[in-house]
Amino acid sequence: MTGSHKEGQGSGHFTPIKPMSSVAAIINPLNKDQALLFYCADTYNLAVEHRALVQSAQSTTYNDNNIATGNITQPGDFAAVYHNNEITCYGITSFTGGDGKPANVASSLSPSINPIDAITNTNGLPPSSSALTGNFSALAACSDQQFNDYVCFIQPNPANAALPQLIEYSMEIDTTSNKIFTTASNQLLPSSRLTSCFRTDDPNNDRYIFAQSSISGNPIVYLSTDNGFPNDVPLTNNASPGNPMAVTTATNSSGNMNMYLFYMDNANHLNKIVYDGTARSWGPPKQVATGM
Repeated sequence: MTGSHKEGQGSGHFTPIKPMSSVAAIINPLNKDQALLFYCADTYNLAVEHRALVQSAQSTTYNDNNIATGNITQPGDFAAVYHNNEITCYGITSFTGGDGKPANVASSLSPSINPIDAITNTNGLPPSSSALTGNFSALAACSDQQFNDYVCFIQPNPANAALPQLIEYSMEIDTTSNKIFTTASNQLLPSSRLTSCFRTDDPNNDRYIFAQSSISGNPIVYLSTDNGFPNDVPLTNNASPGNPMAVTTATNSSGNMNMYLFYMDNANHLNKIVYDGTARSWGPPKQVATGM
């Protein structure tokens, strides 16, 4: 799951997080009473903390021992996934192109920092890669929890740099990458964030990628391998433009998978809307927290 953090929120004594930095959280596979929280530290490096989910569990903080400045992009985005007994965190990193200008690329951040696709960086020329993100800062990832991660991000449309296009990569277990699709859409809000999930109950191993539309009201829309793009999530035209979103799944009593989508509305209230995997329909959004 991904989200956003305002510096100074919360309780306890934690390492400073970059203001409005994106965060990613995932259950610790070695201790399910803890979540692993990934975020960008002040030094533009990846920080990870153990956060207790139950009162008896222990939280640990990230300590900066004067580490050198890193290259994680801010504002940026994070996503953490689990497969083959390993957690991978994805995000966006920056580098200097051959033309001397800064550039951003979708990358794995942990267990190692590496762009998800090769970069051609010739002296005197702009860099070239299908994984460049331009000035956009939206990224999400999900996993089949076995052999593949699916990383999606927004990048400029070559036909019109002001318009975003959606890219998805399949990351194989042997760390090779395979670009699955490019979706150019003039209905995608340039400031949209992304979130995604993998439905194991679907015969097509369906992935759902959620984004925000540029049409009136900026409703949340989704792409799935079954239904294409875009499909509206009903009653979400109260979503704040560019709001952070998160989605998670759980198996219901019928053995089908429900989706739980969280987003911020125009009044900065946290909303939840549930997709019933048995009825294959969305319920109404409900406020779960106010004044975030």
